[in-house]
Amino acid sequence: MSQSVNWSKQRRKVNRNTLKTRPCIVFSSLQISSVDVVSAYIRRIREVQPIINAVVEARFEEALEDAEGADRLVASGSMSVHQLKQEKPLLGLPFTNKNSIAVKGLRQDAGSLLWRGHRAAEDAPSVALLRAAGAIPLALTNVPELCMWDDATNLLDGCTLNPYDTRRSPGGSSGGEASLLAAAGSLLGLGTDLGGSVRVPAMYCGVFGHKPTSGVVPNGGLLPDLGEGMGEYNCVGPLTRFSEDLPLMLSVLAGRASDDLRLCEPVNLGSLKLYFIDADGSQYFSRVASDVREAVRKVTRHMKEAHGIEPKRLDLPGMRYGLVTWFKACVAKDPTPMSELFRPGGFNTFFELLRLLVGAGRHTLATLAACKMAPLFSFSSGEKAKAHLDSVEDLRDCFEKILGDNGVLVMPGATNTAPYHNQDLLMYDSPSMTALFNVLQVPATACPVMMSSNGLPLAVQVVARRGNDHLCLAVAREIEKRFGGWVDPGRNV
Repeated sequence: MSQSVNWSKQRRKVNRNTLKTRPCIVFSSLQISSVDVVSAYIRRIREVQPIINAVVEARFEEALEDAEGADRLVASGSMSVHQLKQEKPLLGLPFTNKNSIAVKGLRQDAGSLLWRGHRAAEDAPSVALLRAAGAIPLALTNVPELCMWDDATNLLDGCTLNPYDTRRSPGGSSGGEASLLAAAGSLLGLGTDLGGSVRVPAMYCGVFGHKPTSGVVPNGGLLPDLGEGMGEYNCVGPLTRFSEDLPLMLSVLAGRASDDLRLCEPVNLGSLKLYFIDADGSQYFSRVASDVREAVRKVTRHMKEAHGIEPKRLDLPGMRYGLVTWFKACVAKDPTPMSELFRPGGFNTFFELLRLLVGAGRHTLATLAACKMAPLFSFSSGEKAKAHLDSVEDLRDCFEKILGDNGVLVMPGATNTAPYHNQDLLMYDSPSMTALFNVLQVPATACPVMMSSNGLPLAVQVVARRGNDHLCLAVAREIEKRFGGWVDPGRNV
């Protein structure tokens, strides 16, 4: 791994500005001990938690003990610097993850009353990989009920707020994770992405998020367990404040498959084929806002001026129906009524709505809305369901043929800036630009570009063919270099 940590036994104090502005691969060059880094993030979480309500459970004492162990390992000299770089590239660095990914001994209820009291018996494979690389679990973050909405609100832990405007949603389902990262309360974040659940929160909160090529990162140890049906579209992926931390984190999460991703391979940006979409989302939802289109144009203009790439507009009719294609593919993969995912045997949506109205609700309004929407995309026969899945594969083949092995697509990640809380109950718009790439199983990276006129982050997503995650990450690094990346929310938090 070229992106490795340069360990030192010396210590330097971590101040608030250092905490906010340093990516994880730079912390080591500042000669900071693990105890100092972990302590600084604990202090920061305690500062921002009363404002954004992102954390649902913390393991601060245990994390400090782990940090002391990491510092002892370095001081002992039992492993050479080379060994530490190769075997423990994240040694002593804290991470947080959403409350649906198992961390042994901690809550794993995904904001569901049905799962209240459930604790993970063992680490999810993704968490185990991070721990094996030396990383330290610090806290769990908030999600919508069973991760099935694009906000971060549930009946157990309440509502997580966007640090740029607390009236706004942080996105979902990894909304607590993105909110905490944006507020500089976390160094590295771990989320899951079924239809945009890493990328949408990353874009709404102005941080970086990557949905890997499907199957690269193990997706066991998750709640809910989507099985072999929809689970094929669900990906565990990293969120970071700084683009340069994505390859390092992904190389750890991918394990033995990291070599196939060519994450250490230099990318000649001038040799890329660049495609873009700047206007069309799903035909059933609002068109892309002018500010978002401007973010796409800024990126393509820079790539042309700086690297001599001539951007080409991509017009694939099948991509205009992305959200509908995703809904239908999920139903085709698993026709079980969605209500059974939330409660064994399902439930009567109308009856649950009445319970909610009288203060005895067992599910959020978003959950009831999702359960009502899902049957609209069902198939009358197995043959029609199979035909739809075949059409998805045909679209993927066409898309990948156009991109080739050196092509990327730059497009909006969302049709607008972060919506107000509950706004998507009226118009379910947030995943309309992201969900298609889950069923196509290709990699996609959310990249902050600029701030809107109302002070909210605007982002694009960079997409490539399967296995070309390194191209997405290289373009993300270039976007950050040119446009600045994450912006401090400032006085809000």
